Amino acid sequence: MDSGLLYKIMKTGFSFVLILALSAAVFCADARVVSAESAASASVDSVNLRKGKWVYSVYLDKSNERYASVTKYDGEDLEVVIPAEFNGIPVRSVNREAFCNNRYITAVTLPDSVTDIGKYAFYGCIGIHSVTFPASLNTIGEGAFYGCWSLTEAVLPEGMTKIGSFAFFNCRHLQKVVFPSSLKSIGNSSFEGCGMLESIALRENTDTIGDMAFKGCSSLVSADLSNVRRIGAGVFMKCGGLESVILGDSITEIRPESFMDCGSLKKLVVGINVKTIGTSAFENCGSLTALPEIEGLASIGSLAFKGCSSLKEVSLGSNAAQLGICAFSECTGLTKILVSEKNKTFSSY
Repeated sequence: MDSGLLYKIMKTGFSFVLILALSAAVFCADARVVSAESAASASVDSVNLRKGKWVYSVYLDKSNERYASVTKYDGEDLEVVIPAEFNGIPVRSVNREAFCNNRYITAVTLPDSVTDIGKYAFYGCIGIHSVTFPASLNTIGEGAFYGCWSLTEAVLPEGMTKIGSFAFFNCRHLQKVVFPSSLKSIGNSSFEGCGMLESIALRENTDTIGDMAFKGCSSLVSADLSNVRRIGAGVFMKCGGLESVILGDSITEIRPESFMDCGSLKKLVVGINVKTIGTSAFENCGSLTALPEIEGLASIGSLAFKGCSSLKEVSLGSNAAQLGICAFSECTGLTKILVSEKNKTFSSY
């Protein structure tokens, strides 16, 4: 299923139950078809070769070396160890939808030969509570663990670079994620709805966090993004328990709705290079008491701080030139707006 279509379904207001009801037909119609991404990156050698409970496909990489991908698992084991090889050929990936909607599995161990987990590989495996990720892993594909309700922890290995969109969407019991320093990108809505996730700390190489990546993570208390270069729109929307956020100097824009409805947000550390605060970025952050002066800040969008009832003080630096409509509406506690003497657009009295 295309992620854009999934996003549209969610935005229309249909319940999550409806999405799950359609899952078997939409996501798992033919799990044995060779995935488009595998076919595009390598030459297909053999397709759907069975060995016991397992079905494999074999490919040729750019060096003309053969490798296998798990295409389907037909077993009913609770604890599954994915084989490291198929007839002497190394298993490098778990193919698209390979375990889709498997209701038996409670634990998965991936071998050190696996580098990629394909799109929706473990979609809807609601019994999985433990996944052992290999040191060789590079990518977790779109929706790979979508709806794995029982998963409690994800320790991601060093060397891994990408988490796809919706990868851990609605893993409602996920409490802890260990992010590697090698991680470069986190996709749209990748951890959306992970209501028990308590904290995140991203390290120096993370370039991008996608739109709504942590939306609705209601137990999230702190987020250290001091090393992140770009955050998406709505990235922490509706994180009602979020109290502390650190944004580093690499971030130049706080996107629209980034912290909307984060009612507990008290501590906000903003890097010196932020130039834009988007529409509704901090709307209804009722515990926020101050907006520190950001010298390079040029634009504050409409409704950016609407409903920040505890906001008492705002500081505008010399570059501030644009305030959107109702940027500070319903800020009933606001008593002081300080403007730099060097500012050519605004002044304070």
